[in-house]
Amino acid sequence: MFPSTLAAVLEETAGVESFVIIARRKNELSDSIEVLIHGTASMATLREALQARAKIIPQIRHASLEEIEALQLPPQARKRRNFVELR
Repeated sequence: MFPSTLAAVLEETAGVESFVIIARRKNELSDSIEVLIHGTASMATLREALQARAKIIPQIRHASLEEIEALQLPPQARKRRNFVELR
């Protein structure tokens, strides 16, 4: 799974105003991906688009713009990021 593939789908989906992709270690053999979005995009549309292009269905949830911005630009960061590595 390439984060850029997920980001491309999210950037092309109508109603997604802002997003962040979070990768977490699920166990020793696998990871989990969560996508936080802000906007009016349909969850069903996002799931279909991600499954079609990225061949995965990550956890997706709506979040406030403030929550997404806090993850995109933490205090020590020098530039905004759309992919957050928590593994």
